Amino acid sequence: MAILGEVFSIIRNGASIKQIDGANGFPITRIETISNRVIDRNRLGYANVFDITEYESYVLQSGDILMSHINSEKHLGKTALYIKKGNEKIIHGMNLLMLRANSEVILPLYAKYFFDSNLFLKQIPNITKKSVNQASFTVTALKKLEIKIPQMVEQKRIIDIMSRLDNIIQYRKDQLEKLDLFVKSKFVSEGIDYDQLSDDDKKRYEEDFTEDGTNDMPEYIAEGLINKIVFNRGTVDRCITDLMERGIKINGGDKLGKSIIFAATKEHARYIVERFDKLYPQYAGHFASVVVCEDDYAQSIIDDFKVPDKNPFIAVSVDMMDTGIDVPELVNLVFFKKVHSKTKFWQMIGRGTRLCENLNCVDSRNGEYEDKKYFFIFDYGQNFEFFRAKKNGVEGNKIISLTESIFIKQITLIKAMQEPVFGEEKYQAFRNELIDIVVRQILALNKQSVVVRLKRRYVEAYNSKEAFQYLSSEAVGELCKEIAPLVYNEEQDEYAKRFDNLMYGLMIAFIEKRSSFNACKNQLTKTAEMLEGKSGIPQVKNKLPEIKLIQSDEYWKANDILLFENTRKELRDLIQLLYDGRKTKIIKTVLTDPIVETKEGEVLPIVQDFENYKKKVNRYIEENKDSLAIFKLTHNKPITDAELHGLQNVFLKQLGNEADYKREFKDTPIGILVRNIAGMDKESVRDAFTSFINSQKLNQNQIVFVEKLIDYVCANGYVKTDEVLEKAPFDKPKTIYNIFEGPQLDEIFDIIDTFKKTAMVEDIAG
Repeated sequence: MAILGEVFSIIRNGASIKQIDGANGFPITRIETISNRVIDRNRLGYANVFDITEYESYVLQSGDILMSHINSEKHLGKTALYIKKGNEKIIHGMNLLMLRANSEVILPLYAKYFFDSNLFLKQIPNITKKSVNQASFTVTALKKLEIKIPQMVEQKRIIDIMSRLDNIIQYRKDQLEKLDLFVKSKFVSEGIDYDQLSDDDKKRYEEDFTEDGTNDMPEYIAEGLINKIVFNRGTVDRCITDLMERGIKINGGDKLGKSIIFAATKEHARYIVERFDKLYPQYAGHFASVVVCEDDYAQSIIDDFKVPDKNPFIAVSVDMMDTGIDVPELVNLVFFKKVHSKTKFWQMIGRGTRLCENLNCVDSRNGEYEDKKYFFIFDYGQNFEFFRAKKNGVEGNKIISLTESIFIKQITLIKAMQEPVFGEEKYQAFRNELIDIVVRQILALNKQSVVVRLKRRYVEAYNSKEAFQYLSSEAVGELCKEIAPLVYNEEQDEYAKRFDNLMYGLMIAFIEKRSSFNACKNQLTKTAEMLEGKSGIPQVKNKLPEIKLIQSDEYWKANDILLFENTRKELRDLIQLLYDGRKTKIIKTVLTDPIVETKEGEVLPIVQDFENYKKKVNRYIEENKDSLAIFKLTHNKPITDAELHGLQNVFLKQLGNEADYKREFKDTPIGILVRNIAGMDKESVRDAFTSFINSQKLNQNQIVFVEKLIDYVCANGYVKTDEVLEKAPFDKPKTIYNIFEGPQLDEIFDIIDTFKKTAMVEDIAG
């Protein structure tokens, strides 16, 4: 064994360069660059560095290894090997270590394989220092870790073995992707040819198709026998999951719309339902049903299928539903067999042609819409090609169901509430409630489902409460992208779920100070007005105090997520009472999801329900953010006397008078008021600290403190007194006086004073 510090000529952190969204120049590494253990050139940062002279010593060289040393615990020690492409120059940035091997002692690729091994990774916890939001280790500690250094010949042999294993793994991944496409329809349309099978599949074929007591085995299974005497589980499973994932949905995307699967034989039909019940046990026994003429209860199933809100939602039919069935709510047709009669084929398609008004649909073409406009056909037998009918494929966008949207918002709230500002026990209790909900949903996933098995590593990573103790941005991304589409919510009340979606969106908009908060607020207020109009209903009458509170100034002055959560719980079961027997569009409008649908940077129109002074001031500031005076205040620029007098004229004369201002905003200076309402531009605040950050070699605690300070100024406009910096969120893990030294403190306080000078203008309000 050797010591890392002895076999690597350089182990160091990167250049301290502030990266900027939308910038250009030479690329710079960041933590995300190696998130998948390879150098991802699509996840590099930029800072408008066009002259690389100053950073020449930080340019990566082929064979350099990047290592994560500041991250959540599970990602510490993650590495990626850099191999230069062409004439590119990539700057080694902060928050990743760079290790340059002494090539006479150790080969870079061998070192990379060693760093990926348990022999190395099990040493990482011994040098890890944990903090509230992340974990880290130092260069000094890393240099003391042990690394096994065999002879060069042995290193090359190990590299050869590991490289071949990597190639095998990649090959298997590629084969699985191809198999997805192959299984989907090839067997159904072309049959099974023994000579075209892989070696493993040939063995299974020989076991399944060799006659007992003989050596007879067919070399080819005709396509006409597939799904008649031969059932391939992979084919059936893939077709079922295709329908469930890509078919037209109803109820906000939470439930598949009425669908018919045309099966080849009654045995095939029963096998499809059997596999459906295995794949989706939450629906087992009622959601999908076989409809064949031999069954005495077939007509009863057809009658139930015709009822819009009644099971089954999937009818697996053999000949009985090809013609003569009128179900306007039918939105998906699945051809799981070949049809050789063109007349019959178009009669079968005719089952989906009936329009259906007031049917709430969700699909990959147009998202959510009212009234059935078309239907989907899944053709696994290539019938369109057989009849030379034109088939127009559509590349659609991903469908986000209500359940998925709610899950994503719950994850967002869980991450937001791990910040110190939500450290009180009452907030952590709410956070734990949300964790319980999402973990239950993850644990409830069907481990036998094809789609769940494909995401197994993510499911296993997040199926316990411990995984949510601290969520990194990467973890949030994995949960929202990989897990959210899988979760299932068995609750049938669509309107309650829509209200959940609205309220969670309101909380997020409040925490993140999004412009969509006003839209959420107006939707909730409108919903409360509509409920108050139903006060003759006993359930609504019992909740009138809460309903009226929502429409008051006191409710919105409180602006607390726990208050919003209480409203969600109190009113969610009442929303369905706004449904009067028709699929009214007003309830859809009221509960539209502003978080999902708001475009970045687009301010939604604000409906003014109460024209009091405070609301008029808020509206004026929001609508005039681009005016010169307000722009300067939010971008930390001093305003002129003329610009100040202009604001005074608006607030103290046009919108109201001095008494109105004093009553609503007390002694808050106009500059601070504008910043509190409009918020500070984060880049402008960060710019004020740029010189300090670049001139100092800050440690991790100091960097975290400065980031907290930037966030605080963005939210509050300035730091009122020095005592603020001794309270939450600045008092943990250490206070400012324990983190910074004398000259650094002087510089920080000087920067803080600049925010006061640009905001504390002399005016009648101050």
